[in-house]
Order: sequence, then C-alpha cells, then structure tokens
Amino acid sequence: MGEPVTRFYPNFYQSPAGKIAIVTMDNGFDYKKPNTFSEAALASLGEALDTVCAQADVKGLLLTGKPYIFAAGADLTQVPFVTTFEQGYQIGSAGHATMKRLLELPFPTLAAINGAALGGGLEISLYCNYRTVAASAVAIG
Repeated sequence: MGEPVTRFYPNFYQSPAGKIAIVTMDNGFDYKKPNTFSEAALASLGEALDTVCAQADVKGLLLTGKPYIFAAGADLTQVPFVTTFEQGYQIGSAGHATMKRLLELPFPTLAAINGAALGGGLEISLYCNYRTVAASAVAIG
C-alpha cells in the first residue's frame, strides 16, 4: 500500500505586489508521518502547477510543507516493487520532469523550508528560484 499520499494544495493570496500562489505539501497526518513523494504525489504536484498556471495574474509561487515537515523525499515503501533498472530510471525521470516545471514557471518561486527537508524534499526546494529555511528546521540534506 505504501505511505499516505502527499498532496499539493494550491491556494492564492492577494498581496500588494499581486496574486501569490501558496502550494502546501500535506499527506493529511501530523509531523510524525512526513510528506513523501510517490507517483501519485508527483501527479498531484503536476495538477497543482496546472491550477496555478491557469491563473493568468499570478506573480509568484511559494512552496511549503505542513507544520514541522517540508518533505522527506521518495516513498521508500515502493522500492521493493521497482524490479528493473529501467523502471527505476523511468520513475526518477518522471519525478525530475515534474519538479523541473517549477524552474520553468514564468514567475519567481520560493521554497519556504519550514521543517525537515531530506532527499527529494531538499531536491524539490532546489528546483525553486529561491529558498528560505526556518530556524527550527534541523534536518536538511
């Protein structure tokens, strides 16, 4: 079954500079169950970016996680089901292609790292133009 699916929830904030998209990663559990990336999570990221891009007047995007957790990276419970190099390569390539969309947005992106950012959690922040880290975020790497 794997980990609970992390979803990307887009919301919009009207700032003095214009509309800002705030995309929050959350799997529906508290900080004891960190956000992870599965194929379903990456599909959710793609859908969230589609929603943001459908808004013509967005001036920037802020990506963050639920309280105390940014993201812990890949859903490792799925590793036993990856049986060939090609399958692993395809999953990794699809993840990079989806995250790369953050780099290709026509407005600035900021990762607000509000907690643990491990593996792919750090990686997705590197696809953003800018990063800021909360003083309470003690696990990054």
